[in-house]
Amino acid sequence: MTWQTVLKAKTGTHGGKDVTQMYHWLKRYFTRPTPPRKSQWKEIYLEYEELNRTDKELLAHYLIGLIGTPSSKSLFPGVEGTISSRSIVLRFNDNDHLEERDAWIANSYEASHNRYSWEKQPPADRKIQRVWRQIEKIVKKAENYRYQMSQYSWGSPYDDDIY
Repeated sequence: MTWQTVLKAKTGTHGGKDVTQMYHWLKRYFTRPTPPRKSQWKEIYLEYEELNRTDKELLAHYLIGLIGTPSSKSLFPGVEGTISSRSIVLRFNDNDHLEERDAWIANSYEASHNRYSWEKQPPADRKIQRVWRQIEKIVKKAENYRYQMSQYSWGSPYDDDIY
């Protein structure tokens, strides 16, 4: 199911664009075995297997902040699995995502009465946006400082053995 298809299958009053786009990006990035990628994807993103140990640990940390752990109650809609600094194994369920998405939005900061008038209303989600900004600094080639420095002859190699 594409994220556009999931958006059309609204179960409540909000479309949940931020939530659904993040869900499908995670699904595409962490699906194993890795599906064939278009050359544009390969030009933009570092695959998980290509990340060095430091970046894998940071990615795990940010994902735990978004998805949570099995013992926590704030799991991201439709995603479950195990996250550690050495490996990330996620399972995705589109039907659960559709059912849980509206509850996620209803419990978000944007849906609360505490937000300021200039802040966006649902389905915008600042928690997802904050985590995405951190994740893109790791997985996007253009944003990953360590990867960028490794592309120069004077830079440190982007390799686990060095760190």
